[in-house]
Formats: sequence, C-alpha cells, structure tokens
Amino acid sequence: MAQRLNLSVELGKKHQGGDRSSSESQRLKFILLGCFSGNRESSDPQLNPLPDVCKVDLDNFDDLISEMQPCLKIDLSELTEPLQLRFSSLDDFHPDQLHKQLPTPQESASAERKEPDQTDTQSDSASNGSQESDQQTLSRLLGDGAATTPSSNAGKSNANRTMVESVVGRLIDGSLKQHTAGSSEQETGHSEHHSGLLKNVIHHSEFQTLESNWRGLDWLVRNLESDELNEVFIVDLSQDEWQRSTQSELEFKQSKYYQSLLKRFSEKQASEQKFILICDHYFNSSIEDTDLLKSFSELGTRLDAQLLAATEGGLLSSVDSDPAALEPWIRFQQSAAATNVSLVLPRILMRLPYGEQYDPVESFQFEELDDEWCSDELLWGNPAFALAIQLAADNQSERQQDAAALADCPSFAYLKARESHLQPCTESLFTDQQLEILVELGLVPIVGSRRSNQVRIPWYRRL
Repeated sequence: MAQRLNLSVELGKKHQGGDRSSSESQRLKFILLGCFSGNRESSDPQLNPLPDVCKVDLDNFDDLISEMQPCLKIDLSELTEPLQLRFSSLDDFHPDQLHKQLPTPQESASAERKEPDQTDTQSDSASNGSQESDQQTLSRLLGDGAATTPSSNAGKSNANRTMVESVVGRLIDGSLKQHTAGSSEQETGHSEHHSGLLKNVIHHSEFQTLESNWRGLDWLVRNLESDELNEVFIVDLSQDEWQRSTQSELEFKQSKYYQSLLKRFSEKQASEQKFILICDHYFNSSIEDTDLLKSFSELGTRLDAQLLAATEGGLLSSVDSDPAALEPWIRFQQSAAATNVSLVLPRILMRLPYGEQYDPVESFQFEELDDEWCSDELLWGNPAFALAIQLAADNQSERQQDAAALADCPSFAYLKARESHLQPCTESLFTDQQLEILVELGLVPIVGSRRSNQVRIPWYRRL
C-alpha cells in the first residue's frame, strides 16, 4: 500500500495542535454571500425587505428564516404549471412538511381534464333524478311492486323472496370487495405519485441549492454556539441580483451588497478582529471566474478578510485533459490577489437521505433513495463551510488535540452487492497523487474517508 505523501508545497503550516496561547485568539466575523431567499426576483412584492447585512446566531436563526420566507418556483415535467414553494423554517425542507405544499393527483389531473359538457351534465342529472333507490329496486325484484294487491300464492312468494335475497346478497358482497380493492389500489397509486413528485422536488438543482445554503448556515452557527469570539453575518442576494453582479468585475463593484459591506465593515478594526468571507459560488479556471476572484480579493483586502469559496473537479481534470485551460488560474495564483483567497473542494454531505433506515418520514411511506441510487441524489453543499468551521476551531484557545478533523459529519452505511459500504462525507475521495496536484495548484482539499464520519483539512491557508 502506498504511503501518504509528505507534500512539499504548503499553503501555510500544517496544523499543529495547541501551538497558540489564548492571548493570540482573534474575534472572527464570518460573512456569507449567497442566495438565501430563493429564485424569486428582487422586485417580487412578497420579498420581505431585510437589512443588507444580517447577523445570525442560534437565538434568531428560526426568526430569520421565518421573516425572510424563502420561495422557490420550479418547473417539473409532471405538472402543467410551475410549482411554488415557501419556507418559514428549516423543517419545511423535510418531507413531513414539504409534502403539504405538493398538489394531490386529483389536483394535478384537474388541470388537464376538460370541463364536462353542460348538456351532458343536465342529462345526467335528469337521469339520476329518475333513478330508483337501491331499496326500491330490491323491493321490485322481490315482487313488492304490487304490494297493495293480495297474492294468492303466498308460500311460493316467500320461497322466491328467500332465493332472490340470497342472490342479491352475494352480488352486493362481491361489489363491496371490489370497491375495497379498488380503494386500496387508488391509495397505493396516490402514495406512489406523491413519492415520485416529492423525489423530483428535493432533487431539483434549485431546491438543493437553497436547502444546502440554509443547512450550511445552520451547521456553521451550531458549531460556533459556545464560542463568544465568533460572529456570523449573511448578505442575501436574490438569484437575479447574484447572477447580474457576478457577470463581470465592473458589475460586482457596482453592486449594492459590495457597497454595503464596505460601508459596514471597512472602518479600521481592532487588531484582534478578523473577517472571513464565505462565497456561495463554485469558481473554475475561466477568465471570467478569475476576474471575479480578483474583485472578491480586492474586497477582502479592503476588509482585511480571507475569502473562502469552492471549486469543482474541473481544475484537477484539466491537468491531464486540457492544461491550457489552467493558464488563467495559474496566472491568478501567481498574483498578489491570490494571497487572501482559499478555494476548497470537494463538496460536503449536508444531511442523511430520507427513509426508514436513516431519517424516517412519519407522515407517509417514503424512501428518498432507490436500490440503484447515485450520488447526485444526495444533498451536497459548499465545502467552504467546513473550512470556516476548521478555522474557528483552530482559533479557539481550548480545543481538541486534532482540530484539523471535523467529526460527526453526515455519513451512512448502505449495501451494494451484498456488502456493506460507508458513504464518505465528501463527494470525492482523492489519491495521494491527486492531493499533491491540488495543493500545487493552490487549492485546499478536504480529505474524506470510507472508514469514519469525519473529514480532515490538513493543508489550508492560515489566518
């Protein structure tokens, strides 16, 4: 088995536990830039106006999401109209609450059905009005139609009545059984329709983005609960504003939130304070993204802040497949602007899958993952949250022996080919050679494991 490489390229010191006294601890201010209100437009009249910069902690987390009322409008092939969802708590992302906002099969079908013809409706009504009741029909069959006329064959009439009652009883009993079976099949169809629609909703890319943002924020706030040195702020950007402001360097610097951050935090701070910007954007090596990184870096410089953001596997794959695509990134990495920028990968698992074995749904039978599930169906989130928690742990005067390890991350065991496997907390597992390449590219890799539910970040830019 290959031994772990001793990487010669460092982004700072490899973590050494217990190497700093309490007097060196800094007050950290984490500022999250991202879309927390959903994909509605900023002009939406139902968009609750909030301060440009909101402070978040455990005490006001629930109030914040309730006041913000995040919304989503998503298109699904099963529905004729876009599905509109609204969230007032973190629990609203869970199927037990989310299913209440989904249309029933009858509601879905009603949009496709034509209204019945008025003439036919009137005809049916008239026909129904002239129909006799079940009791009248039974009486007629039993010969009670001429009840006022005495019958001379009373004995024969009673025998006929007994025989007919037996036949009719069997017919009614069979009809009830068929009705019960039909109702059971209808309920099963309703459950399957509801489960299928729910899966498509929670696996929709825009739903996953919004859910992972809020769960990442919750993860960060909970990890800082007992640390009075740290504070968390969010800058909410509607989707259209975020897309517009990240199209170019000029648009970014002219954006409302850029100016708000400078106004709020650019005053000279005490030396014991440090800002951490967490950006909800996955950067690649394109010229557009590296220019945008320069803008974020400039903002970080003016705030004396470190920028934490994410990147995907494209940089690593380009090393072999398309080295020329890395040139914009390499130029950026060699510039002064890269000093306060840390790009992290891969994505982190944000929650367990819903289902009886992992996170049960109480309202109805629901399994998020089928037997042949793939990793894209899991909820992955921005790895910059993990690095932020790592930096906060490293800043504490009293901490674990190995603060570079984040324990108790979401992970679960599953069966494949009759063998038990552990789903790592990270979307990808890197080989030693890949880790060396990533660090040489100036990236911050997060190391997952198939043996435990923890991640490690042994190489990162120190504050």
